[in-house]
Amino acid sequence: MWNIIVVVLLNGLAVWLGAKYLKGISVKSYGHAIWTGILISVLNGTLGWVLNILALPLTWITFGLFSFVISGLIILLVDKLVLGFKVANFFWAFIFAIIMAVANGLVQTLIYGPF
Repeated sequence: MWNIIVVVLLNGLAVWLGAKYLKGISVKSYGHAIWTGILISVLNGTLGWVLNILALPLTWITFGLFSFVISGLIILLVDKLVLGFKVANFFWAFIFAIIMAVANGLVQTLIYGPF
């Protein structure tokens, strides 16, 4: 249970830091960043999973890089759903998807170990 809470808070921190350092991303407050992180995680785990299965050949051809495109599209969807979170365009959503993937990898490694 504590692991989930820590992951949610660290995802919110990653959203907040990403919005702070990327000029194409803005978030109103840390609370909005937490909600944005939760929604990105839920949509990546449901809709993103389905889209990744459908785009598996394209993802395979691009050595997995197309999954960042799908994550970028999900981030643009979250932009429409969360009022305090704004993304300028797809380029910034794509960059933000890469940053979120790195941040989530670091969080998972810190919590569950390297392997």
